[in-house]
Amino acid sequence: MKALVKQQGKKVELKDIPKPFADNKGEVVVKVLMAGICRTDIYVSKGWITNVKDNLTIGHEFMGVVEESMSDKFKVGDMVACNPIFDNLKMLGVDYDGCFAEYIKIYDTKLYDATDVDLRFGAYVEPIAASLAPLESQLINKTQLGAVYGKNRIGELTYKILKDADYNVEWLDENDKNIESDKYDYVVETFSQVEAFDEVIRILKRKGVFIAKSRNPDHVPTNFYDIVRKEILIEGLYYGSFSQAVEYARDKTYLFEDLMGKVYDLEDWEKAYKDNDSGSHKIFLKP
Repeated sequence: MKALVKQQGKKVELKDIPKPFADNKGEVVVKVLMAGICRTDIYVSKGWITNVKDNLTIGHEFMGVVEESMSDKFKVGDMVACNPIFDNLKMLGVDYDGCFAEYIKIYDTKLYDATDVDLRFGAYVEPIAASLAPLESQLINKTQLGAVYGKNRIGELTYKILKDADYNVEWLDENDKNIESDKYDYVVETFSQVEAFDEVIRILKRKGVFIAKSRNPDHVPTNFYDIVRKEILIEGLYYGSFSQAVEYARDKTYLFEDLMGKVYDLEDWEKAYKDNDSGSHKIFLKP
């Protein structure tokens, strides 16, 4: 089968590799019908995430159809979406072979029924689940004034989900240097850079909540002087419910229809990567 594989160093190559087979109870082989390109995939491809094994198949956002099953939960022909994060916090496309391939083998515990879900939205379940995470916070509520910081795709998705859930939230442009200081009860950051962290701390009220969402693989210096003085609470949030994310992908597509971008054949992955650099729309690969 064809797969996009990370070679030694920064080299990425489309290769023919063996098709996987279900060998053990609970394993499922899925024919990948649609896969989304994520910042994490770019980080892996460019070698920014270290300790990635050679010959790793990249990719972690996908939807597909069950091709072979040793599962009691899913049968051949079922449409499925995926949670690519494992209990040990390792993930597809970084620690285990991913989905930029014609087929992927995965345990049924990581799959969700995606009947009647559009292929693009099914492949978008992982970002939806990531953007649902602030709804899990016990430190913020709908009556407080909050903000999502960062004019980027994940920032827009997070903002739309919070607004849809009736949170009193604003979406802030990181290039706007006129945001009022000490204004917000909580801020969700969507890209981890020194300037962004300093600005989030500045615009938070005393005892405000700094919700960390981005996953920059590099360390970022932090302004502890103001964090301590203002008694800022820092809450790292990873994912919300994947079951709920699938429901959003099925029933609330109006929230992110305008975020959907082009679909490229897997053979055109280089064009897809280049298109993804703009960051304005979600780009997909079709094996």
